[in-house]
Amino acid sequence: MPTLVVDAGNDTPGGPNRPTSIGVSGSDFPPGSAVNIKVSAGSHTLRGTADVRPDGSFDFSASVRPKLGCNSAVIAVVHGSDGIEVEGRTEVFCP
Repeated sequence: MPTLVVDAGNDTPGGPNRPTSIGVSGSDFPPGSAVNIKVSAGSHTLRGTADVRPDGSFDFSASVRPKLGCNSAVIAVVHGSDGIEVEGRTEVFCP
């Protein structure tokens, strides 16, 4: 069964104007396929695609400006081949 991990944090270097970094990674998806990714983070909606590697994994990264507040919800939904839909959630980490 495909799994999804979402990571979001305000821990990148760059001072007070730094963005929130968001990472989405998946495993056990159909190798050689592509996935569509939608990330909802506060008032931001990010979209992208990723190619699934031969081992069934993929990675997607993005950043959001202005940065999100600590503990803000970040939700990712990934659509893959054969109607696969997987959702992952996290909260923004602040150091």
